[in-house]
Amino acid sequence: MKKTAFILLIVCLSIKTFSQSNFTLSGKIDGAINAYARLTYVNNDGKWSTDSCTLQNGMFTFKGNVNGVGSSTLIVYTAPYQPENNYDANSARIFLEQGYITATGAYGHLNNLKVNGSKSNEEYLALHLRLDKMNKELEPVSNHFNQLTKEINIAKKQNKGDKIIDSLKNEQTLVRKQIEPFANKYEGIIHKFVFTHPNSFISPIEMGPYISSWPLDSVKLIYNKFSPPVQNSLPGKRIQKAITDIMNNSANKLAKNFITKDVNGKPISLSDFKGKYVLLDFWGSWCIPCREGMPHTIQVFKKYNALGFEFIAIADDNTTQDDWKRAIKKDKTGIWHNVLSGGRSPDGTNPNSITDKFGISIYPTKILIDKNGMILGRYDETETVALDKKLAKLFRGKN
Repeated sequence: MKKTAFILLIVCLSIKTFSQSNFTLSGKIDGAINAYARLTYVNNDGKWSTDSCTLQNGMFTFKGNVNGVGSSTLIVYTAPYQPENNYDANSARIFLEQGYITATGAYGHLNNLKVNGSKSNEEYLALHLRLDKMNKELEPVSNHFNQLTKEINIAKKQNKGDKIIDSLKNEQTLVRKQIEPFANKYEGIIHKFVFTHPNSFISPIEMGPYISSWPLDSVKLIYNKFSPPVQNSLPGKRIQKAITDIMNNSANKLAKNFITKDVNGKPISLSDFKGKYVLLDFWGSWCIPCREGMPHTIQVFKKYNALGFEFIAIADDNTTQDDWKRAIKKDKTGIWHNVLSGGRSPDGTNPNSITDKFGISIYPTKILIDKNGMILGRYDETETVALDKKLAKLFRGKN
């Protein structure tokens, strides 16, 4: 009996094995007949790694390396591999960490997978149990928002015209305002968790989307509270890099030059504007608050443009260029320079991405640059008044 079990274990070891693995994920899926297991996770090098094996009596074992914690997806399927047909019922998210982890469940119900041996996984589930309750309350509103998104996309494909599309977008804007209180509450729960769980590998993962919107001093305080293992984990290092990017693109730092082409195909470089004040506006045609703020921005531009003030709108619309051009026409923002961001990269190191150069992760974000190319300030959508006051001070007595 013991010999048979040993043979089964060898058969179901992952195809890709490691001589020095720091996690072992083993388990059994009941009701999985002639099935396979596929594990996709972020490995020790921060890259996606995929292993698979044949289940024997529902049993599987995977081994590998992660840096502190690795987010993974376990999928159980019957050949051929078709994730779109198996994802909901036969997949589970698992946070892998050093040690021996077990997972048990039933085929067709992997969303209820029972995982033991991963403290990170337990912390994630406990946190999201609270967040899921709030999401349940928000569900009718979010469904309405998503339905409007589908209707807008259909209207665009069918060329329904600006009047119908704009009407749908206006309705979507009203729905978004209903979502904001939930979003603020959601963010508050995340902030409290990361502040009170400095030893959790989940903390840097959860705070990632908020780095640019939270005050830099607050982000640095939370990061400095993290234990050394958390700081040195892959998610911890990403937080550290984000902090560095923001600091390198904050006040009194030299703005990084970029060279690209504007919406009309004309070459443009930031260095072309030496001797003038420049405002970089990072936005997207899909970004509702970005679009809502355009009328005020137009007023500001017209007020100071003749006094040596230039404006460069940098859109994250590299894959939606038709929407970008349509937004410029609709919002009447062709009065200033419009360029594309150049695409994003997961690790923030794409040399052709203006967004990556300036460490942008939230929209809209505006960066004010002086005549010598030095950054004077960085502003999000909540800091419009502060930016207005700064510009008024710079151009006082000149208009």
